[in-house]
Amino acid sequence: MSFSLRPGDPEFGDSAHAAPGETLIKQGDASARMLIIDQGAVEVWRTAKTGGRWKLSDLGPGDLVGEVEGVDGEPALATVQAVKPVVYRAAPHAAVVTALEQLDPLYQVT
Repeated sequence: MSFSLRPGDPEFGDSAHAAPGETLIKQGDASARMLIIDQGAVEVWRTAKTGGRWKLSDLGPGDLVGEVEGVDGEPALATVQAVKPVVYRAAPHAAVVTALEQLDPLYQVT
């Protein structure tokens, strides 16, 4: 299995689209996948227990998001929302772990 993070490489997953304002990953939801942004722009933000919200990052083509959840399978740490039309690809937890194990045989997810 090859594992590529270059925009346009099909091995990472099928392309999907998101319109501005659409949520790709929601904080706290089960989101055992990693996304690569091929086109467009997303905003990453986190909501505090008090309801306040702060922006963590703006991401665009070639950027990864959800990489922590893609590896550990835990709930999403932040919300990812499209701010421009987005084309992205998703790799599920199992594919990310398999690719990492192939790259480094000493790597193991527990």
